[in-house]
Amino acid sequence: MTQGKLEKEILTTASELGTLLTGYHFDEAWTVAGRLNSLFKSEDVIQLPADQLESIHSELKGYYATNAEVNRLQKRLVAKGHKLQELSTK
Repeated sequence: MTQGKLEKEILTTASELGTLLTGYHFDEAWTVAGRLNSLFKSEDVIQLPADQLESIHSELKGYYATNAEVNRLQKRLVAKGHKLQELSTK
């Protein structure tokens, strides 16, 4: 990817992820987060201000941590549902 294009792609993808999250489009956000993560893993040097780049990367890491927590909580809710089903059939 050429210089300039990578930076624009990172900023555009970060903005898209933000829009999806604030619009409650969490399934689509997962895909966009993966795309943003792969841009960070590029072999090319990213020419963005260090603080901006670090902040975007930090927010992305926070997104993944929060998503993992939500998944754990959803599993707990499913377990509660199974228990309620079990208790209602006794």
